[in-house]
Amino acid sequence: MVVRRPRDPADLRAQPREQDLHLPRISHRTCCRLQGQWPGARPVLALGLSRGLRGNPRFVPLVLLACEEVILRALRRRGWFDEDSGRIKADAFILDPVRDEDGLSVSIRSRTHIESWLAGMRKSFGADSLHTGRIRTLGLEVGQTEQDLRDQPSHAVITGLPFHEQDPERAESLASQLARMSRPVDRTLRRSKSR
Repeated sequence: MVVRRPRDPADLRAQPREQDLHLPRISHRTCCRLQGQWPGARPVLALGLSRGLRGNPRFVPLVLLACEEVILRALRRRGWFDEDSGRIKADAFILDPVRDEDGLSVSIRSRTHIESWLAGMRKSFGADSLHTGRIRTLGLEVGQTEQDLRDQPSHAVITGLPFHEQDPERAESLASQLARMSRPVDRTLRRSKSR
């Protein structure tokens, strides 16, 4: 498999039509094999598919995370987890059309101090962890945007999820699968005093 890398990240800013883009998908197996050959190598630059507010396909330049990387999803609403079992619900993985324009917001565990990250939110109910390699088995991608690399090195996005309004069946299916593969990390209620 040949992975084409653009010479200049500025070339990626042009938004091609979805049907005109013929980039090879990087499978979980290929990603792990490449990292096995070059341990510690930075994953390749790719395009993650996101859909804007109007449902138009939009390609977001991403630096892919390594398959072994663990990511965190914050529980920002009480309804995102079952209070009896403590398990996260699929609702936590449904895209918010206002907040998640580039993809589902997550943090990279190895670069995040969980306590201060969650304490910095207006309100949080804890966090769950997911394995990047397992997310890729769903046909989704995990990476960092140019802005993440520049402004928030611990932030990443999951791309490829549809908005619920566009494809409710697929959105709920993927959200349920992500919820099943996630693991609880923290379940402490935190409220910011400064806000």
